[in-house]
Amino acid sequence: MRKGGLTCLAVVLAIGCSCPRQRTSSNTAIQESRSDVNSPSLRCELRSSVKSVLLSPNSRYHLHFLMFWQTSGVKVYEDWNSWGYGTRSLIGGDVKGRTYELWPRRRVFTRNYPSTVALSAGDFLITDVYPCDGSWFASPKLPPGQTATLSLTGRFRIASSADAVKHGVWTGEIQTPKPVDVYLDEDCVRALNAKDEWQ
Repeated sequence: MRKGGLTCLAVVLAIGCSCPRQRTSSNTAIQESRSDVNSPSLRCELRSSVKSVLLSPNSRYHLHFLMFWQTSGVKVYEDWNSWGYGTRSLIGGDVKGRTYELWPRRRVFTRNYPSTVALSAGDFLITDVYPCDGSWFASPKLPPGQTATLSLTGRFRIASSADAVKHGVWTGEIQTPKPVDVYLDEDCVRALNAKDEWQ
């Protein structure tokens, strides 16, 4: 994850990413805790590092999940720990109207505590997402033995909990307003469909 301000934003835009957050559609509402609905403190975007590419396990191309702070001091969990690890997910729809969710695979944490990050208004955080590298899984499974085209939106969610209250962490759910179309080769589909070793 990287933190940055206007300088980093210029770099992100220079590599061909669309501006405000994820490739978003204008009519998808941002959902947050009720107290923040009228003045959201966070927003997010999902962007592709390149347009119209077939993603595969060997591809260097990936997705960028961006979080934008619209209010200073709002805290979220960092994604290296178990509190923040599963806060980002992807929702994908195909041309037949089927919906899939892509989640990070569960993992063992050998070092773990609820560290957080709080940025100033106008700052942002970038998380790289490699959906084909074996660290993500699809639910339900994608049709096997073929390529897949999904229109993906990103979701960021932190549920209310005693830990969230204790650490003063933002809670709620937001989604990227505009989808990003991704093309997955057969090996990528196989990686996303692989059985979770926790199952």
